[in-house]
Amino acid sequence: MVNRVDAIVADKQLTVARLQYEGNWDPEPGGWLRLGNLMHNQNKVDLTIKPVKLGRESLDDVKVAHLTGTSKFKLDDKQHDAIKKFVAGGGLLMVDAAGGSTGFAESAEAELRRLFPDALQPLADTHAIFGDGGNKIEIEYREYARKILGTLKNASRLQGVEVDGKLVGNAVDGVVGYTPATATELVRRTLISRTEPK
Repeated sequence: MVNRVDAIVADKQLTVARLQYEGNWDPEPGGWLRLGNLMHNQNKVDLTIKPVKLGRESLDDVKVAHLTGTSKFKLDDKQHDAIKKFVAGGGLLMVDAAGGSTGFAESAEAELRRLFPDALQPLADTHAIFGDGGNKIEIEYREYARKILGTLKNASRLQGVEVDGKLVGNAVDGVVGYTPATATELVRRTLISRTEPK
């Protein structure tokens, strides 16, 4: 756990919508608290985490939305429309299969391909998310992932959808993927670009 240092005064903020749907939408409830404390301490960013019923409640006041889970799922037309509107408005959709859930990953990829036909592509190693102003991230995988997936070296498995050169959606691997430090750093870098002054 990362404890928040109250002596640090944040000068930036970001609201992240946690997307609720029929399924296990919140499998790791402490994850966002930990990341929020880390970003407050390291980046002077205050994260506000806001559960939103996908397709039933508005995403108008958020720039980042997170969709996660542990099993197969299917979104309805209202939920598809909400994601399309969110992304069309410049929102960033982050998707990850908690615990490396194959069922969730397959469903998420199918839903994203339905929403953005032919747009979901692997992110190039030269993408800004990996560089952070020239500070190249070292991609590391869990030992279990290396056994299952083979030699991965420093290759990323991130996929994304880019519109007009801007990342509007990305999928982040779960437990079968990156080490906790790598996963945290990839999400932190993704969020930093969406912060705004307080």
